[in-house]
Amino acid sequence: MKSGHFPLLAALLILFTAQFAGAAEFVAEKSIELPSASFNRAEHFATMTALQSRLSRSAVELAYAAPLDVRVSPERIRAVRQQATGAQKLRVGVVTELAIPVTFARDRVRSGRATLHDTVGALHGTDDGGFEWTAVIRSPEAAAVRVGFSGFDLPDGSELYVFTDGGMAFGPYTGRGPNGDGEFWTNTVAGSEIVMELHAGRAGAPRFTISAFGHLTDAFAIAGALAPRPEAAQPNCSVNANCVVGANCVATNSAVNTAKDAVAHILFASGGWLYICSGGLVADSDTGTNIPYFVTANHCISRASEASSLETFFFYEAACGSCPDPGAAATTGSTIASTSKTSDYTLLRLSQNAPSGAAFLGWSSAEIAFTNNAPLYRISHPKGAPQSYSEQVVDTSKGVCRSWPRGNWIYSRDTLGATEGGSSGSPVVNGSGQLVGQLSGACGTNVNDVCDSAKNATVDGAFAAYYPGIAAILGPGGDGGCIDADGDGVCASEGDCNDNDASIYPGANDTKGKRGRDGIDNDCDGTPDA
Repeated sequence: MKSGHFPLLAALLILFTAQFAGAAEFVAEKSIELPSASFNRAEHFATMTALQSRLSRSAVELAYAAPLDVRVSPERIRAVRQQATGAQKLRVGVVTELAIPVTFARDRVRSGRATLHDTVGALHGTDDGGFEWTAVIRSPEAAAVRVGFSGFDLPDGSELYVFTDGGMAFGPYTGRGPNGDGEFWTNTVAGSEIVMELHAGRAGAPRFTISAFGHLTDAFAIAGALAPRPEAAQPNCSVNANCVVGANCVATNSAVNTAKDAVAHILFASGGWLYICSGGLVADSDTGTNIPYFVTANHCISRASEASSLETFFFYEAACGSCPDPGAAATTGSTIASTSKTSDYTLLRLSQNAPSGAAFLGWSSAEIAFTNNAPLYRISHPKGAPQSYSEQVVDTSKGVCRSWPRGNWIYSRDTLGATEGGSSGSPVVNGSGQLVGQLSGACGTNVNDVCDSAKNATVDGAFAAYYPGIAAILGPGGDGGCIDADGDGVCASEGDCNDNDASIYPGANDTKGKRGRDGIDNDCDGTPDA
């Protein structure tokens, strides 16, 4: 294949080259960072099933007799399924807003005796002076579910987990949650029921509010591959257009092949719905760090609440012509490092480290939007399917959509494979595995036919156009630059402990709220309302 003509740059190296076209143009480049290990599916499932077994043994059985039912109307389910099929963020589920406060009065906890909690679930005391709480939430006919929290605040020694009878388990969630601000979504579990289990130590008073519940429909295709079911893959599982090509059905060069380990299927909440897109890990300039920067499209994620709800699924793939391989490595939560509608990009910082086996894409600020026939390569998750592969070439003859000017966007023609809804935000790389853009969508006269490469262009936000705005984050220096996502004038690197809330920063008034206190560490001194 033509991708084989592009040599892999030396790993973990930053190059700055000059190109002369009348005046010198400096091009910043970073090579792809290779994974130090491979994702071990057997080990992933062994760890998960061991945790699930431990949690199921310690669950408070009384909680199962009084589950919380969250029912979604048929109208909302139909609204998930009835939507356009273009290369956009794809709606896959419904968010139901809840407001269930969960606090614990220790004088009412009985050692060895289960009692119903005042609001939801049941609890009993433990021999070491702590207690365990279990609650069950279910939503009939859901393909998968997850729970959103606000005001999450666990003292040292307390841990929250989620699990299912089907063998899935995640946690612990501790402190103020993965995002550090008390607001987050749990990992997604397959099936219509999720069990929450709190292990509380002797000290402190755990508290949180169950603020939202996510009901994923069968449009969330990965649901059937999340649980530990090591069954033989079955053929004919594709939900994609005929022109879409599985990532393991083609041979690529080593750099493009490694890029598969940087790309993830993503799920997030926005405006009462759950959506999917694609995205990928991006290397910073310091070869000694693996800061989990992650790029996707602005039209997928542009608000702090969307970033906070992010869940990534890495290594979601399938053997050629088969059903998805079971299992995927997941992370939850993120914050926005930089975002703009111009070039349609969002650079996130994941709240958890990238999973073992992940690669980090290199990048190049060389402008290619006007370089006709420049080859491009992409891994994405069309319709939430396992990793798919496509090739494009820059096509400067393609017509331009008014809101996507060439230069800020790259127009290309599909030469192999295609993208669909759910591919939005997927990184497009050159032959050296370097990020040069991310998918905005399609532009043309027949965009409802993703296989029509003659009448449609594939359009990516151009990395070269927005690189100056993120150079301090990814570029030389290695400290991530000054990230001030909430615009309060204090960077994350300067001690802003919640850079998604402009009312929280060092020196802020720490006595907010109607009664003078809100239980939040507004001034970032480590103590709420000091």
